[in-house]
Amino acid sequence: MKNSLSQAHQQITCPYCFSHFTLQDVHFRCINPSCTSKGNDNEYARSRGTNRIIMGRVLLPLPKKSKSIFHFTVPYELLCSSCQVVSTTRLCPKCHYALPSNIEQCEQKVIAIIGGRATGKTHYIAALIHRLTHTIDPDFSITVTSAGDETQERWMQDFYTPLFS
Repeated sequence: MKNSLSQAHQQITCPYCFSHFTLQDVHFRCINPSCTSKGNDNEYARSRGTNRIIMGRVLLPLPKKSKSIFHFTVPYELLCSSCQVVSTTRLCPKCHYALPSNIEQCEQKVIAIIGGRATGKTHYIAALIHRLTHTIDPDFSITVTSAGDETQERWMQDFYTPLFS
């Protein structure tokens, strides 16, 4: 396992927008339902291709110029200055999608599938995921999980149900 100093400067690739950043640059989102600082998250709305979205407040990390001892550590949580509740929901600094909680512990590999319209790319990906989770997973003692509830819902609705049910 990497030490905190090397993790703090480790390059991370966002699994949603593919931007690169270090763990020191992550933002956080206050998810306390009673927090009064909810507002528009324009970056999240823009990356989803929608209009305004009211969400929990985005919390920014310490500035780079800070002389704090925490300047060289990986931020795992941040206190919301409005409601005084600690947030552990880390966000990509560019698109504001919630990052997987273990993103710094996994070796990241980006795979691209390219091709023309209606050539079977979606079917291929669905069949690959199904095979990884039902055949290869038990044989190699690996775990395949979705990046969140929204991803799991989309998998079931758009991929698994039409192809396998």
